[in-house]
Amino acid sequence: MLSLIIPSYNERENLKSLLPLLQDLLKDEVFEIIIVDDHSPDGTSDYVREIARSDLRIRLVERRGRKGLASACSYVGANDLLGLHLNTEFIEITSSALRESAPHDIMVV
Repeated sequence: MLSLIIPSYNERENLKSLLPLLQDLLKDEVFEIIIVDDHSPDGTSDYVREIARSDLRIRLVERRGRKGLASACSYVGANDLLGLHLNTEFIEITSSALRESAPHDIMVV
């Protein structure tokens, strides 16, 4: 299984374009997308919850009192995931497709 961790803070609008793109790119893969939200005031968590109701591969981790990209990734990595397996071909295809679409910050851990 491929697990994508997306740290977020006020990323509701970006996720509206990113999540459908990832769902389409990964349609032939077994995957989950974990959004780690640092209590965004823009409704990011509400949006992710709404999407997760219809797609069980989308998960939300809400953090209160913690902030930051590095701690979001390590928090999920340490507590929720057993492993992250990426193959080179997938990374190249996904990176290329995302470069051709709207700009997004991408971190592969």
